[in-house]
Amino acid sequence: MKHVVDSRVSDRGMVVFDDFNEWLTELALALDDKTVKALQVFDRYADVIARPLDVTPRNILLNFDPSEYVDSRAGSPNGVLRIDDLCRDVTNGLFTLVANDESYEVAIAWDETTGRYLLRCHDLDDRFSIPTTSTGPQAVNIVSQLNREQAFRVIPALGKGTGYCIYTSRRFYQPRLPLGPTSSDNPDLLRLFEGVHELGSIS
Repeated sequence: MKHVVDSRVSDRGMVVFDDFNEWLTELALALDDKTVKALQVFDRYADVIARPLDVTPRNILLNFDPSEYVDSRAGSPNGVLRIDDLCRDVTNGLFTLVANDESYEVAIAWDETTGRYLLRCHDLDDRFSIPTTSTGPQAVNIVSQLNREQAFRVIPALGKGTGYCIYTSRRFYQPRLPLGPTSSDNPDLLRLFEGVHELGSIS
């Protein structure tokens, strides 16, 4: 199975080019080292699995910082982006996003060619973007950026013979923590929490 690494490496500060190039070479060698094994500690949380048979999205959680985006519409409040709820249910490939008090219908679909989900909403893309800076790239529209970074998590439909899984960072994961109805081997997640009565009066 081919894995796509979704990571960034940075080291702030001024260095000479030769030192910087040597640092990049060391990073490349470390990333290409086939003898290095992933830490087993992560196996306790989730397994990387193959693409499920049914990739129909049923829920999406947008995973980005709205404060990075600006509202291009004249008269918008402070020119910033506000989103009421980043977690939305998906019905027939569509979900509604409320941004700056206006509703937008966003389409989401699985792209078999690229092996990832793609969002589409021209009105949302035209209105909100990361602004251009003097030292950075040109303005980046919100939907285009979400697609490029895959900055969301998707819960696909539970097809026949398919267990609960999550799509994130261009991969599908099957959590090891049992979720769902209470049973001897599948406890309800909320049973893992204990309420504190004294906190109920705090505002």
